[in-house]
Amino acid sequence: MDLGAELVSAIPLGFVLDLEEKIRAAGREAKERTRDANLGLRSRPRIVGQLRTGIIEQALVDVAKLSGCTSSEFGSVAGTEVYLHQAHAKIGPAVIVRASIAEPGILPSANKSRKRLLEKLNRHVDASYDMFNPVPMDELGNRPTAVFVLICPNRQSEDGIGEIAIAVADSRHQDLRFYETLEEFKGRYAPPVAPPVETPPLRRRKVLPFRPPETGENGDAAAGNEE
Repeated sequence: MDLGAELVSAIPLGFVLDLEEKIRAAGREAKERTRDANLGLRSRPRIVGQLRTGIIEQALVDVAKLSGCTSSEFGSVAGTEVYLHQAHAKIGPAVIVRASIAEPGILPSANKSRKRLLEKLNRHVDASYDMFNPVPMDELGNRPTAVFVLICPNRQSEDGIGEIAIAVADSRHQDLRFYETLEEFKGRYAPPVAPPVETPPLRRRKVLPFRPPETGENGDAAAGNEE
């Protein structure tokens, strides 16, 4: 089963591009707002991180609404029994939430909200890996699935953001069933079809009869015709 293909079919590319732009902008804004604050070396990364998280979560809500999808800063997830104490967006079967990770390729830390989200929504993802009782593909596409947008900070980068990834975890919050960097994930979308280029019809040049260089315009010899 290709979870990436399922996610691409559910999540529009425009949403992915807009969210990436907002995440990068949030990192720059958080650093700029705290640049002149009287913060110690120990507290500055924490304050910047908290501010960045708040801006990113609001961006997730705003981008989803602009895409015509349901989203909320907190509350019940549409079409499910899950209540989240954090921002989320519902795009088709994908329930998208933000999470921070300390280094690329790892699970985000567990909290009650995330554990409840995965336990309620991602059991069918576990079943899809059961070789003795696989879940049909069409059934998977119709079930809500919790999807993480994972953000790895990088203090040395201009925007304070390192790798951004799309991930799906198992219902026990023990393993990643799907993980791709945002660049890899964007590569799954088919490139736009270029409009056909109309080429003008070829025109044949009229071939004139060969005339020796000594022949004049009237067909008379240029020399030897004067009396």
